Amino acid sequence: MSGSHGHNEPLPEPNTPMWLPALGAVLFLVAAIAWTMSPSTPTSATETTAAAAPAASVSAAPPTPAASAMGTIARPMRQPRQPIPH
Repeated sequence: MSGSHGHNEPLPEPNTPMWLPALGAVLFLVAAIAWTMSPSTPTSATETTAAAAPAASVSAAPPTPAASAMGTIARPMRQPRQPIPH
């Protein structure tokens, strides 16, 4: 009696249209090509000229301690933890 009233098995999943994975692959390739072709330097003209002007003056100046520590990251000093009042 219970078998005649409904379907116990789930419906099969519909097939994905072939153009959908192809579209994803094309979009991925376009994004990858655009990323590889993009310059890694500043892109705007004002950033380019601003970056080029100090570079010329820095090359003529003697090195400073800050210039020799370009690879290090300055971090602020940590404050000691204060006890939480109860």
